[in-house]
Amino acid sequence: MDEIKENPIIEKAFLATCKKLGIDEKSTNANFHLVTASEIQELNKTHRGKDAVTDTLSFPLLNLTAGEIPTPTNFPYDTNPDTGKIELGDIIICEDETEIAFLYVHSLLHLLGYTHDTDEDYDAMMQLTHTILEGL
Repeated sequence: MDEIKENPIIEKAFLATCKKLGIDEKSTNANFHLVTASEIQELNKTHRGKDAVTDTLSFPLLNLTAGEIPTPTNFPYDTNPDTGKIELGDIIICEDETEIAFLYVHSLLHLLGYTHDTDEDYDAMMQLTHTILEGL
């Protein structure tokens, strides 16, 4: 979380998500990047083959399933030796978006293994996102 301390909204969203999911926020990190529309379009094209602007991209470093709690015990090789924290991955948000806290929590849930491939998964993920945001 060291990289997101400059943004109080993102820091609150990170802490609220960790609290809701029972994750030790002191032992995990999710990198946050705010980019321009052209930068996110290029990333979307390069990594997903979609030449279009999108609101957010998530690049997980771990292969988590929804509800799995990352700890140094179950991910000993994914701990940053400089910080002692588990690196969850990168969250990229287009600076043109106004709902940054929503997009951040949504992306963080992706890093933590949540998906919305089905209508049921989408509904569950949206409900969890809104529950976390209510705690901010």
